[in-house]
Amino acid sequence: EEGGVATNIKSNDEAIEIGLESIEKAGYKPGDDMMIAMDAAASEFFDSKEGVYHFHKSDGRKIESEAMVDYWKTWVDKYPIFSIEDGLDEDDWKGWAALNQSFGDRCQLVGDDLFVTNTERLSRGIKEGSANSILVKVNQIGTLTETINTVNMAHRAGYTSVMSHRSGETEDVTIAGPREGAVAMANFFFEDVDATVAGEGTEYLIDVELPTGRYQLLGFMDIDGNGADTMDPDEGDPVTLPIGNYH
Repeated sequence: EEGGVATNIKSNDEAIEIGLESIEKAGYKPGDDMMIAMDAAASEFFDSKEGVYHFHKSDGRKIESEAMVDYWKTWVDKYPIFSIEDGLDEDDWKGWAALNQSFGDRCQLVGDDLFVTNTERLSRGIKEGSANSILVKVNQIGTLTETINTVNMAHRAGYTSVMSHRSGETEDVTIAGPREGAVAMANFFFEDVDATVAGEGTEYLIDVELPTGRYQLLGFMDIDGNGADTMDPDEGDPVTLPIGNYH
């Protein structure tokens, strides 16, 4: 479902090298035309009993959190890696903070298992400086409202948000947009697009002109703890838009 390839290789580095070679054979230049984004799924090879990351599918090494951070830094130094998802175990909070401190300024560090689209876990991550991006899955948290709240919290903290396609679990257009065929939430700045807003309170009907066409979307503005609208469209503030069958 996600284009997985089970290639007979001898090391993790060989997998990257094959990917880079494929980019070049397709006529592109790694690092210029294309970058690498990966999902390491580190919780799958973290041994919670021993507290180590066990490379049981490759060279059999067992390394602790600090060494795992260094491992990823070496890769980011060596290869054109733009994004690493779940580079550490879901409960390795100290390690995630160290990872972000080490090279978070030049690589997107996405928390999927770490945050599970949950504002409580995300709030802890923001306070501790863990990761700088969140993977978003509606089915992880259960409702669109909670999903939107999570995305807004992430953006207020300067985190990016990566929307998961959710592998065809539903045909409901509120989750699987007809054009995108996946969970889709777009984050626009009014100063960057041609947009007009009509509505009252916190729910707006927004006409947006994009390169792919004009869309009419249902938008939700951020609300602070007192229930007041904290965002002003005239100031170029971001609006979170669940894209569905609105156009």
